[in-house]
Amino acid sequence: MGAAMFMANGMALINSHFSNEVKGRAFGIIFTATSVASIIGPVAGGAIAKIWGWRAIFFSITPMGALAGVMALKLLDKEDQKPIKSFDLIGSVLSILGVFAFFSCFYLVKSRYPLLALVALAGAVALFYFFRNSQRGNSNPVLNPKIWDLKNFRQANMQSGLIFAIMMAVSVVLPFYFHNVFGYSSAYSGMFLATMALSIVAVS
Repeated sequence: MGAAMFMANGMALINSHFSNEVKGRAFGIIFTATSVASIIGPVAGGAIAKIWGWRAIFFSITPMGALAGVMALKLLDKEDQKPIKSFDLIGSVLSILGVFAFFSCFYLVKSRYPLLALVALAGAVALFYFFRNSQRGNSNPVLNPKIWDLKNFRQANMQSGLIFAIMMAVSVVLPFYFHNVFGYSSAYSGMFLATMALSIVAVS
């Protein structure tokens, strides 16, 4: 839950705390830091999992999250809280269920009932369809439908979606491929996965 909150609010905090003149540089720095963490994560996580077991990874991350929370309270400026006019509860629930159904497909493919993966995929498509319709005419939508009319947004969204799909394939599928097919250890697999993050550091 903490990681999800960070991913959702991290970009918004940068957008609100930096001026347009340095905003691009700020985003570049945060992407570089994230990529460096992506290098350290697989290597350190693989080593920790091999020595102490995979549960130890969660115990090692918790103190870092607590430290980040304390630093955020001390370093970030408090913003004026604007009252929320309305909250799109239906859109929020549909989007959460849609994402859950979509990612359930990857788990169900390897389960005893692989046909359920197709059911989950169909459910995800239906939920996203209802989500899209729920956003039209909503005074405070989760995702404003008007942004899809912008050509630059559509192009950027397709590019970022492709990059995200590639990163997910590398970070989610490859660890199992290295471990189950090649028989590599967790630490050895982590060293291979760090190469992708190195390229992202250079680009950022």
